[in-house]
Amino acid sequence: MFALVGLYLHIEKQFSGKKVQRVHMSLAKHKRPWPVFPLPRDRGAMTVAEVLDARAGHERDKAIDAWCSSVWHAFRESHQMVADLLRECGIV
Repeated sequence: MFALVGLYLHIEKQFSGKKVQRVHMSLAKHKRPWPVFPLPRDRGAMTVAEVLDARAGHERDKAIDAWCSSVWHAFRESHQMVADLLRECGIV
């Protein structure tokens, strides 16, 4: 759940890593049952290995963003549930 929240905030709302981290800390304070999101068969066209193969710095940063976009797209069936959850928690 936290991973999808992070992807949503980064990809859809252009949150920085620090802002995503702050949201994660805020959500962690909520004592409630969190929704379970179904795993898609296809988890994205890009792998973590491809990110790690990229040269550190700008090239790797671009690879991280591309990987995030790929994974977020793979979970497209869950996009609305993530957005609804964050609205319900007063985040966005």
